[in-house]
Amino acid sequence: MKRRKIANILHPPQTNGRVVAHPRGKVLGGSSAINLNLWTHASRSDIDDWGLLGNEGWSWADLSPYYIRSENYTPPPPDIAEAEAINFIDPACHGEGGPVQNKFPPFYSDFYTAWSPTFANLNLSVDGDHRCGLGLGGATTLASFNANNSRSYAGNTYYALAKNRPNLKVLTNTLVTKINFHPLKDSAGKLRAKGLSFKASDNQTRSARVTREVILSAGAFQSPQLLELSGLGSPTILNRHNIPILHANPAVGENLQDHLL
Repeated sequence: MKRRKIANILHPPQTNGRVVAHPRGKVLGGSSAINLNLWTHASRSDIDDWGLLGNEGWSWADLSPYYIRSENYTPPPPDIAEAEAINFIDPACHGEGGPVQNKFPPFYSDFYTAWSPTFANLNLSVDGDHRCGLGLGGATTLASFNANNSRSYAGNTYYALAKNRPNLKVLTNTLVTKINFHPLKDSAGKLRAKGLSFKASDNQTRSARVTREVILSAGAFQSPQLLELSGLGSPTILNRHNIPILHANPAVGENLQDHLL
């Protein structure tokens, strides 16, 4: 398993040349193993916009049931419930019995005590449950903690539940370097993935073929990078790195939007 890595990514001109650290977890469970444990989701309008761009199946109505299925929400004890005024929580938007545990933060410090009242004094109280995709305003975000306040994340939930399946094999200390495609497009003129190349723990490059499909789920940075390394992306970038162009799309890897710390 590769050690955690923090990559410093430069964001000109929006950051005026400032280098911003983006933690990226190279462990089982990915960055859910090293993030701030905050259980937060995109707004309903953001997700619906993905669908409006032509991505069938991407809408709040399609995605929200999976959010609910993934979580096990635990209401706070009475003292925190009173301090936080949790009347904005809508139980219908939260799941019970899912693998990832979430609740109000166990470290309810003076910062949290002042958080919601401060927004209320500014007339910015939350007007709904953020998990429903519509709430706006200041409120304490739920956090992914187990009952004993240890981290609840993809590694000790989804992977732990699936690791003994006979049809699952996880390769650690392994880096995917390229998606391999059939030389000929299908009848609809689309590229078809046939496998991938990867650098194994012995530093040798190997390949794997697939019988059905390749699922690309490497996060906001590695997913577009793998597409580019595989020949899908902006011709300007691919030509600069002598990568044969399989599909020209200048939008790949562009328009990253994040809140920087």
